[in-house]
Amino acid sequence: MNDRRKSVRKETMQMLSLKQVNQDRVQDFLRERWGGEEMVLSAGTFRYDELDGFVYEENDQLTGIVTYARVDHELMIVSLNSEVPGKGIGERLLKRVEQEAIQDGFAAITVLTTNDNVRSLAFYQKNGFRLTEVIIGAADEARKQKPSIPFTGESGIAVRDEWKLVKRAAGVQLQPFDETFRDALSRFELSDEQHVFTSLPLRKIAMAPDAHHVVVVKGGEAAGYFCLEQGEKKDRYTANSSAVLLTSFSVTTAFQGKGVAANAITKLKDYIRLHFPQVNEVVLGVNERNRAAQSLYLRYGFTDQGERYEGPKGKQLVLSMAIEREETYV
Repeated sequence: MNDRRKSVRKETMQMLSLKQVNQDRVQDFLRERWGGEEMVLSAGTFRYDELDGFVYEENDQLTGIVTYARVDHELMIVSLNSEVPGKGIGERLLKRVEQEAIQDGFAAITVLTTNDNVRSLAFYQKNGFRLTEVIIGAADEARKQKPSIPFTGESGIAVRDEWKLVKRAAGVQLQPFDETFRDALSRFELSDEQHVFTSLPLRKIAMAPDAHHVVVVKGGEAAGYFCLEQGEKKDRYTANSSAVLLTSFSVTTAFQGKGVAANAITKLKDYIRLHFPQVNEVVLGVNERNRAAQSLYLRYGFTDQGERYEGPKGKQLVLSMAIEREETYV
C-alpha cells in the first residue's frame, strides 16, 4: 500500500457553544465588532448575552463567532464574524447553525445585513441563501436608536437599507447521531443483499461506541446511516494520518431509489470540514462484488487508485476522496 501520509500543522481547533466560553472574552469580541453591546435590526434589538451561538477557537484564540435568535418559525442569524480569511471558519459556523435549525425543526434560516455589505451578500448566496426582500430605510431607522451605525460602509456605499436572505431547510441533511434517533434506527431495514455487505446502524453503533456516527435525514426521517472512524481500523486502509474512514453506509429500504445515497455523498465533504477540520481525505472499502456501490461512489467524487484490502467479507477496493479547503468571503 502506498504511503500517502501528508504533513499537517499541529493546531488546536474546536467549535464551542457560546455559553461554554468565558463571557468577558465574548463580550469584548462582539462589542468591538458591533460597536456596542446591542445589535439593532428591523427585526428587533438584540443583546449578545440574550442570544445563542457558537464560537470557533484556534490555539485558544477566538477566530469566529455566530449568534442567532429564534423568531417565530425561523432561526435568524444576528451576527457572523470571522477573523481569519480563507480558512472557511465563517462557513463552518454557518453550517453548525443550519444543523441546529434542522434539529429544532425550523422551516428556514434568515439573515439581515445592511446594503453596503456586498461580501456578506456573496457569502450567504454561495451557501444557499436567497435574497427575498429589501427593507428600505431599515438602517436609517436603526440609526435613530443606535447613532454609532455609520452613514457610509464598504466601498463608500451609503448605509440605508437591509437585505433579507433566507435558506429553506429541505432535502437531505447529515446529522450526528444522538439518542433521539435510536427509535427510528431500530426500525431500519436492509435488503438481503445489503446484509451481505454492511451492518444495521444500531449494531454498528454498539460495536464502535467511540466512532462518529451519522444519520442521513430526509423530510425529518432517518433515511440512512454511516460511520466515520479513525485509529487502527482506518490504518488498514491508508497510511495518511489525516484521513478518516467511512464505513457501514446504507439507506433503509423505504428510501432506496430516491437519490438519498447520492445526496448524502455530495454533502460529505462539507460535513467532514465541519466536524473534522484537520482531515484532508476520506477513504472507504467497498466489496469487489458490490458493483452498485462502486458505481455510486465513483460517480460522486471518490477515486480508485488501485489499492485493495482483504477484508472478512472478501476483497475490497479502497476508494478515496480529497477534502480540500474552501475559500470564504467572511
